[in-house]
Amino acid sequence: MKNNQLPISAKAYARFVTRIETALADSPTCITAMRNALDRYLAGDTSVADTLPTHLRTAFLFLRHEIDTAIERSRRARERARMRREMIASRPASLSPITTDINNDNADDSPIDGNATGFRLSRSQRREQQRNVHRISNKKRNKRLCPLPSKSTSK
Repeated sequence: MKNNQLPISAKAYARFVTRIETALADSPTCITAMRNALDRYLAGDTSVADTLPTHLRTAFLFLRHEIDTAIERSRRARERARMRREMIASRPASLSPITTDINNDNADDSPIDGNATGFRLSRSQRREQQRNVHRISNKKRNKRLCPLPSKSTSK
């Protein structure tokens, strides 16, 4: 079964196969039967346990709960990834910082991005930009003209 078509992650599939091979190491035919049952169950065949011998059916029923948990975990992860992709696709391309000319009295101080898309920045984004502008302008003012005197420990 191809990994990209599995309802679980490739890592989880590999763990299940390893557990089957470890638990049934003494019987290669049982390993083959359990791997086939796992593949069929992941393909959607819910009655796969009925076709197994009794001792393998019991083992598969114990394993089935963990397989179902892995399927649900992968489904939720894929849903979150889909939502992230949609959110990124619907987000504006980039928000350029607001640049204002301090010497120009006619400068536009409106909190709209420079792309002229009419997209209004949120309050937190406007405050962050104001803090960054303030930090940059104050770096030069707060620079020490001479180093602090060193403290002498000897008396």
